Amino acid sequence: MTEAVIELKNVCFYRGKRAIFEQLNLSIPAGEMIAVMGPSGTGKTTLMRLITGQLQPHRGEVIVFGQHLADLSRRQLMQLRRRMSMMFQSNALFSDLTLGENIAFPLREVLNLPPELIAIMVEMKLQTVGLGGAAGLMPTQLSGGMARRAALARAMAMDPQLMIYDEPFTGQDPITLGVLSRLLRDFHQALGMTSLIVSHDVAEVSRIVDKILLLSGGNILAFDSPDALYSSKDPLSAQFMHGKADGPIPFHYPAAEDYRSRLLGKESER
Repeated sequence: MTEAVIELKNVCFYRGKRAIFEQLNLSIPAGEMIAVMGPSGTGKTTLMRLITGQLQPHRGEVIVFGQHLADLSRRQLMQLRRRMSMMFQSNALFSDLTLGENIAFPLREVLNLPPELIAIMVEMKLQTVGLGGAAGLMPTQLSGGMARRAALARAMAMDPQLMIYDEPFTGQDPITLGVLSRLLRDFHQALGMTSLIVSHDVAEVSRIVDKILLLSGGNILAFDSPDALYSSKDPLSAQFMHGKADGPIPFHYPAAEDYRSRLLGKESER
């Protein structure tokens, strides 16, 4: 049986009186590529912050690489995070550094290596994402697709064991979508890492992930292969996977009085 990289046991997390997660249990095996999906406001970002130790659950345990996050000191948590990386939706490139300097930044901060070796590593990472000739460019000179690939190269600089992607496909054209999908899968397989992709792009993630984790109402609605979820008979799963306008999540915001009744009532008064 494959060892779990991430385990959540009876996790409860609240925002004020609102329960984001209630008795959440989850186990993610090593080496899998998982899409984390669900309607807006279901806790996808909160889950990522719990896994990286940015948030602590009110109850329950979060275990990453076999370590209980609640038991770690700040120093130990920082050491653990060196085994993880994250690609942000905003790309989070330093605007006053060149592309090459952006990729070199985490290497210089963590590794005690000579500048010549770091320069070679930077060139390798940029070459992998098709930006080998762009090391001297500033972030403002990059197109949206180039900036996303640059962010990917920097996120991969330390060869992480756990990779988290925050909406990697948002705002990208069809060609860039295809390129990013291939790069994400290639990196995942080449490094043998565990990958979590937070996304609303059902079609794109379904092409590359092993499983989809579908969150709803503070719990796991489904955790299965894309094919299984596409054929699911569960109404909410079907609505989300097929993009239906109406279903368990209604199109209309609830109103105190039905619109048609109110309109017809006014007509009858004339």
